[in-house]
Amino acid sequence: MTSREADLAWQRRYFSTSPESIRAVATPYVVRHFGEAMRRLGAPKGSHLLEIGSGEGRYTRMMLEQGFAVTANELSPVLVARLRAQLPAERLRVVEGDAGSLGEVSSERFRWTLGFFVLHHFAELTDTLAGIRRAMTRDGRAVFIEPFGLNPLYALQVALTPHMRFSGEPALFQMNPRALRRAFLAAGFASPTIEKFGHLPPRL
Repeated sequence: MTSREADLAWQRRYFSTSPESIRAVATPYVVRHFGEAMRRLGAPKGSHLLEIGSGEGRYTRMMLEQGFAVTANELSPVLVARLRAQLPAERLRVVEGDAGSLGEVSSERFRWTLGFFVLHHFAELTDTLAGIRRAMTRDGRAVFIEPFGLNPLYALQVALTPHMRFSGEPALFQMNPRALRRAFLAAGFASPTIEKFGHLPPRL
C-alpha cells in the first residue's frame, strides 16, 4: 500500500462515525460560510457546481435549494450513503472517491468548484489540488473555506474534541496564506487570492 492509499484509508475510517460537527444542519455559522463562498465564486444561478468533500450534504443542500445542479465528491462511503438518503437525486450527482482522482474518473470538466473545510484533510495537498484542477475547465474558478491553521485555538479544538485527531487533519498547519498560495500555484491554479474572515472556531 502506498502512502497515499494508506492516508485515504485512514480518512475513510476517520469519517466513518460522522461526528456531530459535520452533520447537515444549517446553523448561522454554516450559513455564513456558504454566503461568503458563493459571493466569491460568482456562479450564475442554475450553474453546475462541483463540491469537494460534501460530507452528509450540509452545504450541498443549500446549493440545491438555490437552484444549482451539483456534482458532490465525497471519499467516505458512510457519508455518501447518508448524503444520498437525505437529498433528492434531482440535480445531484454523487461521485465517491479520492478528490485527487476526479480528473481521471470523470470526463466532465467543471467551471465552478467549491469546498468547505476539506483541504486541511489532504496529506498530499498539492497533488490533490492538481487532481482537482484537472477536473476543471481552463477558465474554471474554485473557492475553498478553511480554518486558519496558525490560529492556536483550532489546534486546541482538535486536541480537546474527542472525535478529532491531528492525524486526520494533516494539512491543518498549511492553511496559511504563504503555504496555500504555494500549493495552489504548484497545482496549476493561476493567481490564487486568499482572504481571511472570522476569528474563532465554531464552538466559541
